[in-house]
Amino acid sequence: MKDITVVVKKPQSMKNALTKALADAKAYGVSATFDGDEHRGIGKLVHSLATVKGNYKVNQDRLEVTVTEKPFVLSEKKIRKAISKYCATL
Repeated sequence: MKDITVVVKKPQSMKNALTKALADAKAYGVSATFDGDEHRGIGKLVHSLATVKGNYKVNQDRLEVTVTEKPFVLSEKKIRKAISKYCATL
C-alpha cells in the first residue's frame, strides 16, 4: 500500500484536537492511541474489523495526516474524505 497523505487547515489547538479525537474514537468503540506532541507524532486506530496506522505533523498553518497502514477494503478516496471531514470539526 502506498501512503495516503491529506493536508488540512491546522486546528487552533493540537492538544485539544488530539483529546477530542481520542474521545470520539472511544464513543464509536474504536481504540485510539497517539504518541507525540503538538508538532508531530504517530497514531493508531484499532477496531474489531480493522486497524489504521499513520502519523501527523504540523507545518505553520496546516496539519498533514499520513495513513501508512490500512485495510485493503478501505479506498484511498474514502480515507481522504473521512480525514478531511473530521478535521473540519476540530
